[in-house]
Amino acid sequence: MARNTVAYGQHIALVPYSEEHVSIRQEWMKDPRNRLDDQEKEHTYEEEAALRLKWSTDPARVVFMIADVDKLSDPASRLIERFIGEAHYTLAEVDGATEAKLDVLILDQTVRRRTFLSEALLFLMQFGVYRLNVKKFVIEPGNPSPNRLIFAIRDGDDIVTAASEPVTAAMHRRSSVADGLKKVAAKAREAFTRQRTDIIQRLTRHLQKQDKGDHWPAELDFELAAVNRLELTVTPLVAQKLNEISYHAKFIKFRAMQPDGLLRMPTNTRINGNTLTAIPYRPEHVPKCHQIMQLRQVAAIFGISPPTRAEEKEAQKTMTLNPNCYSFVVCEQDTPGDEACPATIVGRAQFFVADSCQLFIGLIPTDATLYQQWLRETLLMALLFVTDTLFCHKVYVPDVLLLKPLKSDSLAWTTLLTWTSNPGTNTSFLDLQSSAVRKALNELRGNMRVGHFDPTTMKYVGASAV
Repeated sequence: MARNTVAYGQHIALVPYSEEHVSIRQEWMKDPRNRLDDQEKEHTYEEEAALRLKWSTDPARVVFMIADVDKLSDPASRLIERFIGEAHYTLAEVDGATEAKLDVLILDQTVRRRTFLSEALLFLMQFGVYRLNVKKFVIEPGNPSPNRLIFAIRDGDDIVTAASEPVTAAMHRRSSVADGLKKVAAKAREAFTRQRTDIIQRLTRHLQKQDKGDHWPAELDFELAAVNRLELTVTPLVAQKLNEISYHAKFIKFRAMQPDGLLRMPTNTRINGNTLTAIPYRPEHVPKCHQIMQLRQVAAIFGISPPTRAEEKEAQKTMTLNPNCYSFVVCEQDTPGDEACPATIVGRAQFFVADSCQLFIGLIPTDATLYQQWLRETLLMALLFVTDTLFCHKVYVPDVLLLKPLKSDSLAWTTLLTWTSNPGTNTSFLDLQSSAVRKALNELRGNMRVGHFDPTTMKYVGASAV
């Protein structure tokens, strides 16, 4: 699972180190300041490709490229411009528990560097706990490469830098004496003058772009365990904080880069069906979606009263910012639309993803006889998106959305339309790990595809553009 996962958020995405990135990393390693350690040297393309292959088969190594989300889906940017660094896990079993040594390279030297570093570190910790079952994180800030991660730990109410030079306990001892604190601060300032350092602090302010905010959560502080070694043990409190923290990475499946080097993410994903297409719900779609949501049977599926235009506009914004929500509009492929959407919007599909996936679909067919057909197609597109892109084991839908299998249905359709009731609720679920369900999806998907959506270049939504 770790080898095919993308973690992405507001500013950065962690993408598995793949063949497409070999030339990028080879270029970076020409600069000694970017290398892992003194042992790493400048590589030829063939040597770097061999190293990537070695890491990809090493069970103790997980390597990500760090991408700038703003540039990742921008066709106008060069591939090398979309990536701003790399992140390494070196895993080891210590006393029966998984320990992960973290190393991060951030090449960006602008004011955004601290933001990138903060978010990358947070995502690495979330990924380590949720996906790798890591019980302890380790950082060794004595790395001689100045562009590598240089961390900070808390000393009382102050932040004290762990510089690139070896860290000693004397630099971080706690002291209630004012003179002692001044000496610690002076030592930290001295380290600043010798070599540029980064202090990871005020995470909330950086990620939410606020002037005020909390420091990096104290529960996630690393502690000095030995000379030149910082550790964080994943206690229940740490795990709880990672789960509660206001900003999370979205973990999605990595299927390789697009031919043009763009990463397929839910925020820029198009789902192509046979007669319908689903694209991300954008601000320009609000008027039509507001009209759709005025139908009480549609609003009932979503579990709300028909919203006002202002409420629908706010809902679109909220869903876009919610890391656990994926919202699409459903369009007819062969019916012209307008400048906002090249095809006619006929419905909405919405996913809420936590431990499971909750799916809501609302459609307005231009022909009432098409409702059952469109609902089936939209459901199939939704299931393909969930299985191709997200890590979901089950899908839940409101009972009012359920379709009954017909006698004329194939075994595959009968399987996908046979849901299990969820006791005590008005929902039913489909087990996506069932071999019968997977077989049915593969049989029915036909020419349906989950692909890249670029609103700046797409002129038409239809089979001819797929």
